Amino acid sequence: MTAPVQSEDQPAAAAKPKGHGRGRRIAASVCLVLSVLLAPLAIVTTWTKQELLNTDRYVATVAPLADNRGLTDYLAGQVTDKLMTGLNVTAVARDSLPKRAQFLAAPLTGGIQTLVTTTAEKALASPQFKTIWTDANRAAHNQVKKALTGEGNTVTLVNGKVTLDLTPIIQAVIKRLDARGITIFDKIPIVHTAIRLQLFDAQGLAAARQATKILVVMRYVLAGVAIILALVGFWLSGHRRRSAVHWGFGLAGCLGVVAAILLIGSNVAASSISKNGMPQDTALEVIKQMTYYLRLSLRAGMTAGLLIALVAVLLGPGRAAVKVRATLSAAFDRAPEGHGGGVITRFVAANRQAIRAVGVVLALALLVAGLTPGAIGVLLAALALAVYLAIVEILARAGGAGSGSGEDSTPTPESGSVGSA
Repeated sequence: MTAPVQSEDQPAAAAKPKGHGRGRRIAASVCLVLSVLLAPLAIVTTWTKQELLNTDRYVATVAPLADNRGLTDYLAGQVTDKLMTGLNVTAVARDSLPKRAQFLAAPLTGGIQTLVTTTAEKALASPQFKTIWTDANRAAHNQVKKALTGEGNTVTLVNGKVTLDLTPIIQAVIKRLDARGITIFDKIPIVHTAIRLQLFDAQGLAAARQATKILVVMRYVLAGVAIILALVGFWLSGHRRRSAVHWGFGLAGCLGVVAAILLIGSNVAASSISKNGMPQDTALEVIKQMTYYLRLSLRAGMTAGLLIALVAVLLGPGRAAVKVRATLSAAFDRAPEGHGGGVITRFVAANRQAIRAVGVVLALALLVAGLTPGAIGVLLAALALAVYLAIVEILARAGGAGSGSGEDSTPTPESGSVGSA
């Protein structure tokens, strides 16, 4: 008695144990979900490490704040308050006026205050302030870096805190006032004119140093684990195209949630900072600038996720996807095909898959080298990769590869299901 022959139409997966297929699907789903959840953590830790331990990156981040009108207006108010409270201008005015003109002391004080504010605003709008701002931030960040990494022998602290010292801007304003004949502020001790913004509280220095060490390691671990889990998940998946759709949308959605949390947190932090005197709108602008590269990275990740999902959808059996593939195939069919071509076209035809892979790897390498390419960078890289792949396809066809070295050039619903079981 002969054994029954399995029909060719019967799926091969039916011959596999049911439990094995289910376990593999669960493992694939777990790996892909974990990779999506780890992606935001990898982005945040990378950004934090760059901002905390890379002085040039930090200075580049905060440099545009020197042109922020809200911040310069706030600092102008701080300069005016420091000078007007550091010296009893009204008393000085009375001493310099005759008794009959004592009533002019108050208006004169008001005029001097207006002049101080105007002078401060002009000083803060000058290139000199940009230099002071950059130098002060560089010096302060170096102190933060030393405090967190233990580099150097000493860390300059003010009341146990690392601060951003903007006192030189007051000295610049005093010099400008001197040039206009207002020399009464020269007598104020410099200690009474200090403007310092707190950057780091050294009370938890030991814990912060330990956290920094962990952060440096986790930056690479999280990114590596996320990539490995994604690769393993796709390898285990029986429906890789469908998994790519879900993974891409999941990545974009997860990063979108983090971006929303960042937006809410920024508003809460700005509200808290405003209680110390800085206008809430100005505080929010400062926070947005400080988190600029983080927001850029999140947008780039969301764009990449959506692009991956879109490509996977276009490779699927949907009617619109099939139509798009048919249009592209018709466009490629217009290229001369199968006539041997030159050395280059024959080489491309013989190594088309490898050349495609090289292009994808180079595109990914360029994005990684950019650290924070942004959404536009991701789109441009995707566009450049698409053009590259199109050129490879045209050259391969001209070199005699035809429609893909044994591949069916006619797009069908089944052809879009990449890696389906």
